[in-house]
Amino acid sequence: MQSAAAAIPFRAVYLKLIVLGAIWGSSFLAQKIALQAWSYEQIVDGRMVTAAATLGLLTLLRHDPWPAGARFWGLASVSGILIGVSNLLVPFALVDTSSGLSAVIITTIPLFAAAFVLMLVRHEAPTASQAAGLTVGFVGAVVAIEPWRQGMAARTLISVAALVLAAALLGLNSAYSRRFLSDRPDSSLVVIACSMVGGAAVLLVFTAPVVTHQSWSFSPQAILAVCYLGVFPTGIAYVLLFGLIRDVGVTRASTANYLIPIVAIILGWIALREPMRGTLLVGGSFVVTGVALTDGRLRFRKLFRAHA
Repeated sequence: MQSAAAAIPFRAVYLKLIVLGAIWGSSFLAQKIALQAWSYEQIVDGRMVTAAATLGLLTLLRHDPWPAGARFWGLASVSGILIGVSNLLVPFALVDTSSGLSAVIITTIPLFAAAFVLMLVRHEAPTASQAAGLTVGFVGAVVAIEPWRQGMAARTLISVAALVLAAALLGLNSAYSRRFLSDRPDSSLVVIACSMVGGAAVLLVFTAPVVTHQSWSFSPQAILAVCYLGVFPTGIAYVLLFGLIRDVGVTRASTANYLIPIVAIILGWIALREPMRGTLLVGGSFVVTGVALTDGRLRFRKLFRAHA
């Protein structure tokens, strides 16, 4: 693992992480726009189908062969289902929560990913600095949620729980992909394309009884927002993520999630007039520190010795 990571140019890894953070951070604004005309079930169906179609077309243009075998398709579909269910939970929660708060909660993905890595990828356990960084990042998310705040509606609490579950599923998917899919000879594009096709097919079956009885709006803003969600945050971004998981491991690849709230809070403030609360900013500062610790920019033991 270390030799593979060492072979990857430092700047290339960080460029991919920044691009991932920017794409996923902007997805919250796109979902807020789509929710003005579409239900969360319609959004996730449109998002997953668009992602599957986009990635499938790219594999055809590259002349990449698709793997055969029921075992592979079963494993790939599980990954797609985890992504699809999380993509359903996030817009469900965004009905009653701000894009900034939702993004900060989603930053707990690396914490769940690290826990699942311990169970599924035992040779890739987090270091002390990485564990400290994940903890600091989680504290930042808690500060942003403000669970001690009075007057929090029951619906908001349900939305927060849905976001935590979405983060857990995405963390599980990172560890799962590392354990069961990353060693395949197929390209990252092919593996993720197959995952999206399998996940979209299963999700469509379960959401069909609901969406077939809903009216569909042809709002240009909603259609563009869902197309953006499918092509970039669900399609291209997961190809980048899977490539990073292969190259540098689950824990370091998951640090891209720490950039999400910065982008989401700024876009929510500018485009949606969402308040930029002090707790979000404090939580964000904890998150940035968590990034540095998790990625090795800061060393937990050195900091401890400096204050001893």
